[in-house]
Amino acid sequence: MIDSVNPRPFNVSTRAGFADPDSRFRVYPAPGGLFFIVVSLDSKTTMQLAGGLIGMMIAKMLENRNNTKREQYIMDLDSMATLKDRMETNRYNFRIPYDDILGSRIEKFGIDLLASSSRTKARWTLRYRDEGKTKLRYAFFTSNHDIAAALPIVESTLGDRHQTLIEWNETKKKYVKIRKYKKPELGTFDPLVDDVEP
Repeated sequence: MIDSVNPRPFNVSTRAGFADPDSRFRVYPAPGGLFFIVVSLDSKTTMQLAGGLIGMMIAKMLENRNNTKREQYIMDLDSMATLKDRMETNRYNFRIPYDDILGSRIEKFGIDLLASSSRTKARWTLRYRDEGKTKLRYAFFTSNHDIAAALPIVESTLGDRHQTLIEWNETKKKYVKIRKYKKPELGTFDPLVDDVEP
């Protein structure tokens, strides 16, 4: 049923980087699947800068302004009565039914130094039927809050089709790579790597 919404949606970005006018989505889990609602701002509001100290200062100012607008937009989205209303806000919104998801993996992205500079905390790899239509193969988490909201939903709905390769480290106060993860044995099918028929 499309109007049944999980109380803990989460945010993902389709690109990694700290100054990238990327596509960002608010993901609403529901019995019908994962609903990806666009929360990016108009690309005209993002200035492409050549660099330098002045450029960095202007980029930071624009980023803060855009983040404020995006937070307000997300609050407006969350206050809408139904998922149907949210789906109609942008023609690029889409849904991935759970049964269509072939494989999923959440893992650390890059090295800590680079991840810190880009604020990218983890990468979510998705393989699903008709993925060419939406062209979403990777999504990136930029906050620990979003990872914490996504993990129980993805793990419970996808079961053995999902791999979680990160865990919360209380001492470091961040998600870290699981060191003792057992990889699939050679010869077993991995839908995240192997080619599959659509």
